[in-house]
Amino acid sequence: MEIFWHGDCIDIGDKTYKQMKYTARQFHAQYPDDDTCLHKIFMNRFGNLTECPECKKSFEYKRVKHDSKKKRTQKKSYYCVHCGNQIYPLAGTPFQKTTTSLKDWFYVLYMFTTTRNGVSAKEIERQLDVCYKTALRMAHQLKKLMGNRKQNVLSGNIMADEMIPSMKAKNMHSAQRKIARACGFTNKIMVFGIMDVRGELIVESVKYNDWEAMRQILAERVHPDSILITDGAQGYKDLPKYGINFKQHISVNHQIGEYVKDGFTTNPLEGFWSQLRRMIHGTHIKVSHQHLQKYIDECATRYMLRNSEGEMFDIILRQVA
Repeated sequence: MEIFWHGDCIDIGDKTYKQMKYTARQFHAQYPDDDTCLHKIFMNRFGNLTECPECKKSFEYKRVKHDSKKKRTQKKSYYCVHCGNQIYPLAGTPFQKTTTSLKDWFYVLYMFTTTRNGVSAKEIERQLDVCYKTALRMAHQLKKLMGNRKQNVLSGNIMADEMIPSMKAKNMHSAQRKIARACGFTNKIMVFGIMDVRGELIVESVKYNDWEAMRQILAERVHPDSILITDGAQGYKDLPKYGINFKQHISVNHQIGEYVKDGFTTNPLEGFWSQLRRMIHGTHIKVSHQHLQKYIDECATRYMLRNSEGEMFDIILRQVA
């Protein structure tokens, strides 16, 4: 069945559907088997080539056929019809050397892009009937893929805030406390984020109360000709003393119940913190310090693309290239 995408519509067979959400029916129609998934990756990575890199003739590749005499499975590669040069689309991707079906990988990515609060490894284990180790590896590889995006220097009205997603060391299990201290976090870990008015996010995990690291992120990721909007935390005060200057600094004092000051607010960033907390504590129950940044990147990507759910799958899959 042929499927064509144009604008906010999708053609499946002889019918046209308005593309508001990316449904499971549409996903299975678009990616019915591993060959279709492999061809999608091939076109994402090499579809814009104009000539073969080996013989320099016009770009024309075909799938390597199954060798029925030697009873080999079909190779995940394409060959040039002119010189026989082979291209392996999965090389250097999270799918390289995987023994798990590509359709299963694509389906997990579909689950990641159509949920609000993330997908646990146990849910992947149940859905695909794989072992927990395989499910966890798939989840982490796709989190890396979702976090593989270019971060621009933000400008305009910039909100900055921090949150504490983890518990105190004294409340941890002794084994968990040992791992936390080995990673350099002796008490808590903080998450520091900056957001512009369009909703573009830069979020990083830092050591608890490491204001030096947070100020460095501000200096590197926020354009000096910007208006910085923060709460009344002590670490945001006297920024010029550290060589960090902005056009204006608006401090909204949450302690006295002030959440909007002269039309400026940090509420959108607070909304992202709520979503991150729901993902960590609701879906995953707990997240180790070692892997926290992957979960942050996943949540940030999903938040920034929340108004493009129908296109989110393709946007993230293009990161493979």
